[in-house]
Amino acid sequence: MAAGLICMLHLGRAGSTVLGDLLNQNPYVSWDAEIYGPMRKLWNGEGDPVQLMLARAAKVQHGLYGFEFKAYHALLVKRTLADMIGAYRDAGVDRFIVLRRENSLRKVASTAVARITGRFHRTGTSAPPAQPDKPTRIRIDPEAHFIDSETRPLVEFLDGFDRFFDELDGLLDQSEVLKLTYEGDIAEDPQVAYRKVCRWLNIAPHPVTMRFAVTTPFPLREVIDNYDEVARALRGTKWEWMLEG
Repeated sequence: MAAGLICMLHLGRAGSTVLGDLLNQNPYVSWDAEIYGPMRKLWNGEGDPVQLMLARAAKVQHGLYGFEFKAYHALLVKRTLADMIGAYRDAGVDRFIVLRRENSLRKVASTAVARITGRFHRTGTSAPPAQPDKPTRIRIDPEAHFIDSETRPLVEFLDGFDRFFDELDGLLDQSEVLKLTYEGDIAEDPQVAYRKVCRWLNIAPHPVTMRFAVTTPFPLREVIDNYDEVARALRGTKWEWMLEG
């Protein structure tokens, strides 16, 4: 079995894929990413989600095994976040990475772009692909936006994202946690986050190759077709600053 179990917690569209790819290039780490994600087809809705993780970790003969759990995955496995964190601890997960995208409006926009294009990642074989010439335009319905299998007002989603991280702060209070942000650790150079994780895990930061590029590199004004409508919905709220991100 793996010498150590690591869980990365996030909301998605926060740089987890590029960070996971870099970690997986390190000979001390086997990174399994989103084992409950529908596209992986590893989780069929039956059985114990923690046992699925342990079965996959058992295939790793040495080093560290890492996987990811998103707020959305709690819906898929029909467990609360508190239940999953407790079960992971009981199963031997002793380290948690919390990855947050501070501008969560960009998470909403990036998810919408991915849903329209059918492309959740931009990757090359030995280097990141070139930046697209123009943005994919999307609409965000302030009153009833659809994301992660739910339809809610935009402000309810943004509030729920904040509450997710607030809940994690309480649930992980007694755990070994590394907190990262997309803006501070990944946006300019994902290797900043990679090196931080390696130091935290006390492993050598072996050379790695950058293969992923930002999926939505344009200002939100150029991405959101109904930008003015969204701006009116967020005006005067604590999320208004995100419009200029």
